Amino acid sequence: MNTVPVGFSKKRAWKNGVELSSWINKDDKEDKIYGVFNGGGAKGAAFSGAIEEFDRVFDWKAVAGTSAGAITAALVAAGYNGASLKEIVKELDLSSLLDIPQLKDVQDMPRRWINASRVDVMTQILSDIDHSMLCSQSEYQFKKNNKSIFSKRPYFYKTILPLKLSWAVNKFSGTISKKVLGYLSEIFSLDDHTKGNLEKDIHRLLFFKNNWSFGKSSGQERRKSLRNLMLTILENKLPNFIYSKIQDEGDDQLLSLFLGLYYKGGAFSGEIFIKKMEHYLQMALREKIDLNKPVTFAELPIELHVMASDISNNRLVNFPNDLLDYGYQDIDPKEENFYMNFSVSQAIRASMSIPLVYQPYILKNPIKDEEFQLVDGGLLSNFPVATFNQHNDSVPVCGFWLGTGTPEPVKYQRVFPFVSAHLNTMMEAHDNMMVNVLHDKIFITKISLEITPLEDEILSKGRMNTKRKKSKAKRYLKKLEEFRLDLKKKTETSTAQETELLNKHILSTDKSINEIKNELEGYKKLNLVRNCNTLDFDLTESQKNELHCNGKVAAKEEITKVSKYLKGITESNTGD
Repeated sequence: MNTVPVGFSKKRAWKNGVELSSWINKDDKEDKIYGVFNGGGAKGAAFSGAIEEFDRVFDWKAVAGTSAGAITAALVAAGYNGASLKEIVKELDLSSLLDIPQLKDVQDMPRRWINASRVDVMTQILSDIDHSMLCSQSEYQFKKNNKSIFSKRPYFYKTILPLKLSWAVNKFSGTISKKVLGYLSEIFSLDDHTKGNLEKDIHRLLFFKNNWSFGKSSGQERRKSLRNLMLTILENKLPNFIYSKIQDEGDDQLLSLFLGLYYKGGAFSGEIFIKKMEHYLQMALREKIDLNKPVTFAELPIELHVMASDISNNRLVNFPNDLLDYGYQDIDPKEENFYMNFSVSQAIRASMSIPLVYQPYILKNPIKDEEFQLVDGGLLSNFPVATFNQHNDSVPVCGFWLGTGTPEPVKYQRVFPFVSAHLNTMMEAHDNMMVNVLHDKIFITKISLEITPLEDEILSKGRMNTKRKKSKAKRYLKKLEEFRLDLKKKTETSTAQETELLNKHILSTDKSINEIKNELEGYKKLNLVRNCNTLDFDLTESQKNELHCNGKVAAKEEITKVSKYLKGITESNTGD
């Protein structure tokens, strides 16, 4: 990789142990800006192009970011320019950052449930399928001897065991299995073929052997059934490359992913991400790489702010300043600003903990025995422009926003659009308010996320699903048009009162027809271009280049506005 840390007059840049004095930026630019980067997962690859353009004209006074924006802001604060960020994105295999934790590392959470007085049904079922999923053989014997849940049957067994007639047992248990399958099919939209494949697996997990006679199956058989159930549920619910990654893993890895998701709130551990981030930070700021001594906020040449959401205290956390509220006061009088010695990569790991994707980050209080769960900062502030609201200066705030569109208003009287609107309001209302507060000195570069889909991507299950939706929309459109025609014919022979009512129906039908036509127009573009998504961790080099170019195009127009603003400030100061 040919990454080139920019360097600064007060800091040195290194690569492979050699000081890169030729890259030190000794000619500081007069015009300074604050940089704010929003979250967006894999979409963050688009930031490098915009930064490359802004680097030509301005220097960064301070930067802030959330999730993917926090990663970008930290690298800028360490000295990377737009060109070097492009190289990092180019060489980095984003899918490698989705690291499934080791089984032993996620078994501690179910163990807590096992020791609890009341245990949830899922833990009961898992322990009955195979106790080795949750604890070792020695632990199992100890807990069994001490009348733990391992010595008890789950609720289903308690209900069925008193029944002596095999016919009654089979009929009753088969009914329950089918009901469970029905619930799963509704929640996860399973088709009839998939349901048929899962029926025996669910029955085996809850009650019986393969031959449908009453009795417990072997642990190996039940594990196999659990694997089939998990893979079936996850199929079509995850991006194809993530599903393929899971499908290729062994039983322990798949179980580890499930336990992490169920007990820790995230499928992936994020440990590889921390090591990668630490490597890039140290390559820019230190002569030698030592991952055991992480880069701290105090080492950064530029002021950095990283956002995370504390779900233990229902609050936003602004690293590093808010660490003072978590026990990071000056413990030793000789060591000033103790909170500034916090690891930058750990703070970013907290900020990019996408719920259900990455496990929450655990922030420990160094003074008290307290732990706090931190997740993606985007839940509370995805565009942290408020960070620089209190700075009493005329330095412009330059925001970099992934995407050019705005959320559509709620149009339909259905629950899901309302839920979506509530979530959007929760995540964006505060940031939008701060944008309005800073209206005279904030400039937002909205970066297009359009990329060209690959041929195999077009033919993938996701695209095939789009084709099915398109076909369904066409059929529905045809029926609506026929219905409208029938209504129109009825108006010719109806009374005035009936005609008035029919016209209302015709108007409503016209509205539905227009909506479907707009939907079909959108499908026409799908094979030519699509927007990059948060979980597109399998971006190709050409798609990354497209995002980089989108950033450059978006930045050029905004740079002119920022320069005009700074020129006006300079002229105003000269006049005074």
